[in-house]
Amino acid sequence: MILTSDPFTNDAPMPRIARVDRDVAIREHVIRLVTSVAIVRSGGQTGADQGGLQGAQLAGVRVRGWAPKGWMTENGPAPWLATWGLKEHAEAGYPPRTVANVKDSDATLIVGDRTSTGSAMTIRACVEHNRP
Repeated sequence: MILTSDPFTNDAPMPRIARVDRDVAIREHVIRLVTSVAIVRSGGQTGADQGGLQGAQLAGVRVRGWAPKGWMTENGPAPWLATWGLKEHAEAGYPPRTVANVKDSDATLIVGDRTSTGSAMTIRACVEHNRP
């Protein structure tokens, strides 16, 4: 039996079969967690927002959200976001759609740089509207 450490976690050496069993258990836990989510709501911005929407859809989770008036993203208008269940917000700009998404959600997950302008605005909206 060959014992090797896990190159990703630096865990203590363990038999390969034990690592496989652990990884399968983690995968099953993540699948249960993701599929217990009723709706993933996003503003449809490029990057993590769109990746989250696509990943949720692939996992069979409904997706919704508000996009800025004109379907604006940093790459320009993206009216195709409607095919993911997003709606165009009545007001232009990112802040109104961000607040609407926060208010319509039970909780918010920020993926990426939490010090960015958009993340800071989202955190403020969560605090102001008492959302985790």
